[in-house]
Amino acid sequence: MADIRFLGTGGAVPSAERDNMSFLLTHGDGAVLVDCPGGAFAKIKALGLDPRSVGHIAVTHIHPDHVYGLPAFIHSLMLDEGEVVLWGSAETVAFCGRLIDLFGLRDTKILRRVVFRTVETGGRAELGPGLALSALGVPHHPSSLAFRFELAPEGKTVAYSGDTPAHPPLFDW
Repeated sequence: MADIRFLGTGGAVPSAERDNMSFLLTHGDGAVLVDCPGGAFAKIKALGLDPRSVGHIAVTHIHPDHVYGLPAFIHSLMLDEGEVVLWGSAETVAFCGRLIDLFGLRDTKILRRVVFRTVETGGRAELGPGLALSALGVPHHPSSLAFRFELAPEGKTVAYSGDTPAHPPLFDW
């Protein structure tokens, strides 16, 4: 069964009540973190969930409020062997790679490896049993993507588009 937990519901500038937008989609034994502003690791723990279950991170675009927590999240997992797959447009993946490198998080002492995968408009990827991700380019920034998660066996979909104005193709997707 799938579950969505919001880590933040605010915009670019957090307030005392609302942090930058991000959510965790759990499905089966794994989880997908959608966008990674600051404090994601602690917010996941505060929900009583294990941040080590995050096997995928889907980043909608390269604005700071969607990526600035990525180095801290990976650093917090540094002693746990395994990998986390980061998904986004080619521009987003390249940017996140540079951000990870800025902090030396591909060093051999970092046991949690980040695997970078691009997905473009019309692209689809199987994230695990019963969970697929699709992408759609949206207006906001040239790197922006909306993501649709297909959940089986529930036969449901969850779509999210970060910071996107009304965009008719989203409703037909």
